[in-house]
Amino acid sequence: MIGLASLITSLPACAPTSGSASTDDGGTVILGAHVENGSVFEIMGPAGGPFPEGSRTYTLRNEGAEVLEWSMDSPVDWLVTSPAGGSMASGSETQVTVEIDQVQAAKLPMGVFPSDLVLRSKSNSAGDIFMPFQLTVGEPNQGQIQIAPEEEITIVTSTGNRSPNPDGVITISNVGDGAFLWKATSDDAWLTVETSNSDILEPGSDLEIELQVDEVILADQGSGNFQTRLSFQMLNDPESTQSLTVNVQLSEDSGRISSGLVAEYHFDEGTGSIVQDRSGVSPAMNLNIENTGAVSWLPGGLSISSPTLLSTSGPATRISQSIQQSREITVEAWLRPANLNQDGPARLFGISNGPSLRNFTLGQGLWGSQPKDTFNMRLRTSSTDMDGMPLLTTSAGSASTALQHVVYTHRADGTSRIFVNGQISTELQMDGQMDNWDTSYRMAVAGEIGASRPWLGDLYLMAIYDRALTADEINQNRTAGSGAEEVGQLAVTPNAEIQITATLGQDIYINVDEFDVANLGGASLEWSAAVNQSWVSLGGTGGTLGPDQASTASIQLDQAHIMGLSPGSYTAVAQFTNNTSEYGTTAKSIRLRVVNENAPGTGDRPGPHNTGPTDASNLTNVGGMTITQDGTVVENVFVRGTIVVEADNVTIRNFKIDPGGTPYAIRANNGNTGLVIEDGELMNVSSAHIYGGNFEARRLNLHDSGGDGFKCTTDVLVEECWVH
Repeated sequence: MIGLASLITSLPACAPTSGSASTDDGGTVILGAHVENGSVFEIMGPAGGPFPEGSRTYTLRNEGAEVLEWSMDSPVDWLVTSPAGGSMASGSETQVTVEIDQVQAAKLPMGVFPSDLVLRSKSNSAGDIFMPFQLTVGEPNQGQIQIAPEEEITIVTSTGNRSPNPDGVITISNVGDGAFLWKATSDDAWLTVETSNSDILEPGSDLEIELQVDEVILADQGSGNFQTRLSFQMLNDPESTQSLTVNVQLSEDSGRISSGLVAEYHFDEGTGSIVQDRSGVSPAMNLNIENTGAVSWLPGGLSISSPTLLSTSGPATRISQSIQQSREITVEAWLRPANLNQDGPARLFGISNGPSLRNFTLGQGLWGSQPKDTFNMRLRTSSTDMDGMPLLTTSAGSASTALQHVVYTHRADGTSRIFVNGQISTELQMDGQMDNWDTSYRMAVAGEIGASRPWLGDLYLMAIYDRALTADEINQNRTAGSGAEEVGQLAVTPNAEIQITATLGQDIYINVDEFDVANLGGASLEWSAAVNQSWVSLGGTGGTLGPDQASTASIQLDQAHIMGLSPGSYTAVAQFTNNTSEYGTTAKSIRLRVVNENAPGTGDRPGPHNTGPTDASNLTNVGGMTITQDGTVVENVFVRGTIVVEADNVTIRNFKIDPGGTPYAIRANNGNTGLVIEDGELMNVSSAHIYGGNFEARRLNLHDSGGDGFKCTTDVLVEECWVH
């Protein structure tokens, strides 16, 4: 420890100690300059480095009554301090790290190099303290560089390449007996060497060195073949230099195919309710997002987390007519499905008018007991029905939750194919013409016009051509990329509100006991989490996630605290933050209900004034739907049909349902749990408004039933509902 005041005692080098002095008024001030470790800081290493244990940290403390301005000075460039100076209030402390500059020390010849590091008080030049150091440079290490490949490497790229991925990789190894410092140099500025590892290479270890070509610089010289030399050398040993030749084959930009393009969507707007048609063909076929609350913008894409529809405001006449005339079509999509339980098929991309009328539809999953991990295409021709049946489908397992490139082509000779990630997945000979297409149909994405066949997941690019692309052209588009940015993307599930019920004197029920935290992006991210109420905490509060890695944050309840709360409803917010790119930062709601054991109901009797939708003016007309995605939130809708729940932790709120006299408005009898139904109106059923179990119903207005309001099976909570 170094206690510092207004230092007036000059202490001899190599003998840090303590001292005192008299003040003008006869009092005594303890100046106390003291170094806990007063020994010489000795470092030894080989010529050329590295120098092990090359740092030491000291704590400085100001034991005087005045603010101390101080500096730490080094007379040599191979000895550095951090920080080099500052100020300390009376009684405060700070830490100073003294270390060897490995690069500068590596330049020293063999020998002994003593030096003093000087701690100075800026307000009193007589108060310097000297701390001794000694660096001994010995015989050079017997390290030996080896690089692979040994003689040359060839890199193939294009003028339009902007990928952050390395263009080439070289391995540098130490096959000698001692560690060494090294450097790499390129003869040309358009080739750079990148590594996140230390410059010290220990015996028997190796490093992967990434090579990056700057295509922008090379593009000024045009396409062609270029060559440069890359050299590796141990510091302070020029004779250790090894070199290899880097050959670069630069071609013209091999971007996306534009010939025959009639519609293209990049989903990179980042905000708003419109997805622009980027094809450049007029009139533009822009897509309108019906419910922006069901989507979130991604780095270069759009995530659809609950049912909605993206569609053109009017007929896609221009596209339908162009395909009719050419008798060929290509439909392309870069996508990441949210799950592999979607069926119907779930509508990805098409031109249609309801569940059974279409020109074409690209979908995911079949129906009934058939595979759901498939892609399929319904194309209407003179040899199919108006629904495009029979369809063309891939085999089970062809769809995954990874980012995938899916392309359908139909040639004039009737050859229909589906490509998945550049490979033909299925093929069919489909005769007939497309003269029977209806040019009044609209274009739809992630759903069906006038019906509920929702698709959930992430979209990055979609395109339509009025010709069948070749296999080479499909792979050129695939090589051009999806447009998804290489950043970390945080995803936290479940999406629905966590429900907790505490019965005083009994126990606590929670429907979900942890959050799943994942990185869906292409780069690592740092995340953190915090909750704003003391009755709940998180078992995981942050960390690092690489691409496609996942973690959990358990929900931990303070039972004693909860049982001490008064009956009522309490809400906590768990905030999950992507500290690297902000993408996916989200807040999750945790709701606690505290109830008395066998307590009678209190408050106003349910009726027309306190049940039903909270905002009936904000409801969008949709068709019936089957929910298969865990955590789905359905809100602000007027459903003309039945909602079938086949997922966990689903929330349905601010809604109306009129199934038109069919047996049920909501069916939840599939064994799923965590369903919450609140603030809605259900009417016009022949059997029961809600049939099933494992749900909580609040503030519902149920009327006009031919049978029951609730047909309950098990584990049901009904409160504040008006059943009449």
